[in-house]
Amino acid sequence: LLMSAWHHRWWSWVVPVFRVSDEELLKSAGMDALIAVKILYFGILCFLPITLAAMAILIPVNYTDDYYSKTAQESGISDSYSTVFIRLTMSNITPGSSVLWVHFFFVYGAVFWTCWLITEFYKEYVSLRQ
Repeated sequence: LLMSAWHHRWWSWVVPVFRVSDEELLKSAGMDALIAVKILYFGILCFLPITLAAMAILIPVNYTDDYYSKTAQESGISDSYSTVFIRLTMSNITPGSSVLWVHFFFVYGAVFWTCWLITEFYKEYVSLRQ
C-alpha cells in the first residue's frame, strides 16, 4: 500500500503534462517554452514514422541479401558479431543491385515527409507570432 501511494505520487505529473493545451502553456510559461515543446513534438512526429518505416521496409530488404558475409569470408575477416549487425545495413546490398532503388525512394520519402512537416510547423509558428 505504501509503495502504491509513492508510485502514484512520483508519476502523477506525467498525465497532466500531456493534457496541457498550447494556449495554457503560452499563458503560463511563454512563447519560448511553447516553441521548445513544439520542437520536441516535431522530432517525434518526424523521426518515429521514419524509424518505423525503416524497420519495416529497409531492414528486411538489407537482411535478404548476403553480400557482406560472402566478401568477409573471401577476405578472411569474418566476425559473427559484426556480420549480424552489418547484414541489417545497406552495406549488405550487392553493388549495382536493383534493390538499391528501395533505399533511393525511401530517402526521398523521408525528405519529403520532413519538408512537409517543417512547412506545417512553420505555418503554426507564424500564426502564433502574429
